[in-house]
Amino acid sequence: MNLWQFIKSRLFLYNLLGAIIVVIVMLWFLISQLNNYTAHGEIVDVPNLNGLTIEQASKIIAEKELRYTILDSMYSQAGKKGSIYEQEPRPNSKVKRNRMIYLYVIAHSNEKVAMPTITDVSVRQAKAMLETAKLRIGNIQYIPNPAKGLVIRQKIRGKDIKSGVFITVGTSIDLEVGQGGDDFKVTVPDLTGLSYFEADKILFDNSLNIGAISYCNSQVDTVLAIICKQRPMASNTVIPAGSSIDIWLEEKETGETTNDTSATQ
Repeated sequence: MNLWQFIKSRLFLYNLLGAIIVVIVMLWFLISQLNNYTAHGEIVDVPNLNGLTIEQASKIIAEKELRYTILDSMYSQAGKKGSIYEQEPRPNSKVKRNRMIYLYVIAHSNEKVAMPTITDVSVRQAKAMLETAKLRIGNIQYIPNPAKGLVIRQKIRGKDIKSGVFITVGTSIDLEVGQGGDDFKVTVPDLTGLSYFEADKILFDNSLNIGAISYCNSQVDTVLAIICKQRPMASNTVIPAGSSIDIWLEEKETGETTNDTSATQ
């Protein structure tokens, strides 16, 4: 029997059909196991935990088959002690089951820490040193001084604060920073739709401060609000570094969705 006759024979066709079936079964098995391993299709919405206590949040997180860890705590006179003021991923993000949710909580106690020395360092270094000491950066004022970008003075509510003095954890430290020889100006960023904490970070990165806080409708919890208006408005106009941006807050609408791109984190 030559090759062509063998190919046309029933024996070859039966063997070929059997091989195809085996390959299909193996592919189906591998895909099903891969889906089980990666939890394919088991996507959940991240709940909004802002304003909740850890006890309340833990029940909701368990129901969603997620996990959580407290990444940091901060003492604040505003907000409920022990409540969550920020989370990552953000509410309504799409994540896989068993994803870790990182929480930031308002501390219960007014723990005291020694004020570090943050003069003669850059603003970013000062911010890192303050965060290590569980303190916060307040307003940044740029003043005429040849030491451009370096912290000249450290203050609390307008008064100089000496290094080593014990102050409450979470206290905001205002900075006076050298402006250098020329005026230092920056562009006004667009803050609308952002949370207070997101806006605070963007303004810091742009050498600006949060100014007066007002409300678009009724007064709302800062932790649970977004910015609905700002002054000055975002534009290509430049303003002096260290200027303050006034913001208006309103209640954050539900239904916001963000895709989680780090589901394996």
